[in-house]
Amino acid sequence: MEKDGYEIISFSAYAYDKHFIEFFNENRNLERVGKIHSIYSRTINFLDNKDNMYTIGSKSIDNSPFTLRIDNRNISFEDLDLEEGNRLFKMDNSLIIEDKVKIDLGSNGILWNPNVEKRRDLNKNLIMKNIGYFNDFILEKGSNGGCRYFYLENYLKVKACNLGLIEKELSRRIEVFLDALNYGNIDEVKINSLIGFGIGLTPSGDDFLTGFLSVLNIISTDYSNKIKRKLINLIDIDKISTTDVSKQMLSITLRGESREYILSFINAFLDGDKEQFLLFLERLLNIGSSSGTDLAVGVVTAFILLINNFNMEE
Repeated sequence: MEKDGYEIISFSAYAYDKHFIEFFNENRNLERVGKIHSIYSRTINFLDNKDNMYTIGSKSIDNSPFTLRIDNRNISFEDLDLEEGNRLFKMDNSLIIEDKVKIDLGSNGILWNPNVEKRRDLNKNLIMKNIGYFNDFILEKGSNGGCRYFYLENYLKVKACNLGLIEKELSRRIEVFLDALNYGNIDEVKINSLIGFGIGLTPSGDDFLTGFLSVLNIISTDYSNKIKRKLINLIDIDKISTTDVSKQMLSITLRGESREYILSFINAFLDGDKEQFLLFLERLLNIGSSSGTDLAVGVVTAFILLINNFNMEE
């Protein structure tokens, strides 16, 4: 990080995905391209001129759709004297935020191209073994306040103490959601009861659904495709009630895309390397306050559902 003669703080792009670079290239030089929506320690969210949301993040976050990561791991964007509503401009190969921040998107940036390979042939024994590793891990680690209670009580039969009302109600809503999938009577009411439920930037219900749906985006069996179509048809992204950031997360997932740490964890579920599995699990759990745990529980719950319906056909 450095300041030039005009006291603009300068960064270079480290990595970006196809959506971000397409957005940047489509805009004309010296044109206003958006305004800041929200600012957090490791990320800035901004809206383009069509109200599409994009993210600028530090190098410490993982790659994700619609995201640019800069070459600084320790930066706190909250310390840069930026404000919601600050304008972004394109200037040659740089993105300018008012007269305060300049990000060079020149030749050094890496295009993140996620490997989303559809998998049809599942190794049931391998998946069950990895579920066992997850069970051992989640007993010792993982964040409370979201979906961890649901998983411990329903799959590990562990009674938790000092529970909040949100955890209990969230667990009940997930149970209703899964029962509806199993009995074939899922509807908008049951799925919308999860959307927006919980606290934080991305409520726990949304994180759970994102992890759950991300598995269905990769696993392509008759049964997984059937329930994926049902869920996608029931979620109207323009009508759901949740935070703007969470709506963007769900929208990305419904497009069939995911952030890097979710993809890595799902792919590790389908491979036989225990060390890699635990590494990617720990990375996922470190996201946010309870978001990583909620995402992981969503992923594992989807695998359990698929394993329990291993031989089902349409």
